[in-house]
Amino acid sequence: MLAGQGGNSIFRHHNQLRSIPWHRLFAEAKTLSIPGLGKFDAYANRDSLSYTSLYRLANVSTLLRGTLRRANYCKNWQVLVSLGFTDAQSPLPGAVQSVNDLCCALTGKRTDQLLSAWLLENSWIIPEQTAWFDYLNMESTQPLGFMANNAAEVLEVVLLEKWKLMPGDRDEVVMYHRIGFEKDGRKQQLHSVLSVIGEDELHTAMAKTVGLPLALGVELILEGNCPETGVVIPVSDYWYKGILPGLEQMGICFSEYTEFCD
Repeated sequence: MLAGQGGNSIFRHHNQLRSIPWHRLFAEAKTLSIPGLGKFDAYANRDSLSYTSLYRLANVSTLLRGTLRRANYCKNWQVLVSLGFTDAQSPLPGAVQSVNDLCCALTGKRTDQLLSAWLLENSWIIPEQTAWFDYLNMESTQPLGFMANNAAEVLEVVLLEKWKLMPGDRDEVVMYHRIGFEKDGRKQQLHSVLSVIGEDELHTAMAKTVGLPLALGVELILEGNCPETGVVIPVSDYWYKGILPGLEQMGICFSEYTEFCD
C-alpha cells in the first residue's frame, strides 16, 4: 500500500537516467507482455542503479528492476493515490471513524457518490474494473473500531478484510527477466520466466517461493556447505548452485529461451 513512498524510483533507460516520484509511479506504469502468461502492468521499483556493481552492469544502456501487477491494476490504484487514500503522513481533519467519513474528508463526496463522479471525470476508467470502489462503499458508515490517524490506516483496514484469501483461493507469483545482448554480431534477447500458482489459501505460491529457498539454505549451512558467516547476500555461486536444483525438484523453476531481434 505504501509502494514507492520510500523515495523516488530510479533507473536507466536507453542511457538516460530516470527518477519518478512516488505520486506518479503508478500513472507511469507500462504494459508488459510475458510469453505464456499474458499482459501485466510494470512499474519501477525503488533504486535499480544500486544493482549496477553487484551484477557488473556498468555498461548496459537500460537497467530496470520493476514490480508486476495484472493488467489495469496500476491505473485504478493511481486513483486511490490521487485521492489521498494511501497517504500515511498527513493527519486527518477531525474525527474519522468510518470509510464514509474519510471519503467526505478527502473528496467532499460520500462513498456512494465517488464512483459516478470519477467515471464522469476520467474517461479512461473502465466500469467493469472499478470493483475496488465497492470496497470503499460496502458498510462504509460502519465504525472502524479505532480512531484513524491517517488515510492509509483506514485503507489498510478495508483491504485486509476485502483482499484476504478465502477458502479455495489461489495466489500467483511471477518473475520475469528480459536480457538484451549481442553475440556474433546479432542482437538477441533472453527471456526467463517463473510462474508459481498456490494450491489454496494456506499453501500459497508466496509461502513456497519465500519459505522453500530459506529451508534449502538452512540445509546448506547444516551440511557445512556455506563458507560465509553472518548476514550475506545470496549471490555467490554456492548458494544458487545448492538451492536452485532443490527448488526445481519442487516445481519452482524458470523456463528460458532466446530469440533474435534483427
